[in-house]
Amino acid sequence: MPTSALINASAATDRNRSRWSASELLDAQFPPMQWAVDGLIPVGLSAICGRPKVGKSWLALQAAHAVSTGGRFVERRAAHGRVLYLALEDSPERIRRRLLIQGVSRLAAIDFWILEWPGWELLEQEIERASYRLVVIDTVSRTMEGADQNDVPQMTAVYGRAQRVALGQNISIVLVDHQKKGATSEEGTDGVLGSTAKAAVSDAILQLYKEQGRHEARLTAIGRDVEGDVEMSLRFDASTCSWEVGSENGGPKRDSVKWEVMNAIAKSAEEGELPTTTRISHRLGKAPGFVSRMLADLVDAGLVMKLEKNGSDQPYVLTTGRDVNGVNHQPSSLTPLTSPPNIIPDHGQN
Repeated sequence: MPTSALINASAATDRNRSRWSASELLDAQFPPMQWAVDGLIPVGLSAICGRPKVGKSWLALQAAHAVSTGGRFVERRAAHGRVLYLALEDSPERIRRRLLIQGVSRLAAIDFWILEWPGWELLEQEIERASYRLVVIDTVSRTMEGADQNDVPQMTAVYGRAQRVALGQNISIVLVDHQKKGATSEEGTDGVLGSTAKAAVSDAILQLYKEQGRHEARLTAIGRDVEGDVEMSLRFDASTCSWEVGSENGGPKRDSVKWEVMNAIAKSAEEGELPTTTRISHRLGKAPGFVSRMLADLVDAGLVMKLEKNGSDQPYVLTTGRDVNGVNHQPSSLTPLTSPPNIIPDHGQN
């Protein structure tokens, strides 16, 4: 075994010790700080908080998908690992619908535990058995029915148990929680519903602020290892029920789902393939129906053109001069068809 591996193995063993001398700590060689999502969700306990129906569950599912595929979450790199998502307020039918709307790949390494809280002891056994990298509990209030969320000792016990499990297993646990009515970003962690013990115990607190009826929101993050106070502007894409960090040059933000679809069209064209719905869906590992919705939106936005069918295949090209990855792509000489209607799923934000 290489020396570096021995050091890391030793550190992994030592990290759970409770008693240290100053010299032992100074001589210890721990592995670098680990994150489920760079700079936002560290190893340990984090919370995603927001008002009811603001979209925090969609945001949490995005984070789960990003980690399960080693992708990106609000433009931050996500670690790659298996995810356990405890959906304690939603039915299997609703979770399936959300997966389809967000275009979650069949290859995504996400397991769901639905409408049943197993308890911390069984959950810890499951984490160790399956080697999960991230666990999302949506919502944490369903794990403590009957508890007084304003009671400091009770909330310290609940959040403290979650943190001990996360740190003991060297993973990230995210609790989806609520904000107080009328909470503002100026309040900081005081906007989290219930006792201040929640924020005091957590390693990171992410809060989503959105005005009623608007798609724009602000995401803030503060924590022991979060550099500075992070704040970013997000926009809710109603067609994918995903939060994205703005847009650039009138087009989708880099690494967003629609950007990936446009990139797949460009790559197919570069490789001499006809960019059809089927080929694009195969390239991205996403369902054809989901890709069709994204293409319809891109056509409506004037970023992509729908061309005459080639037999049963429906090809698409980027509009003239549209730049993806620094390459200008010209459309085919085929005549574009009338843009299809924008398909918006019937859903509620959660």
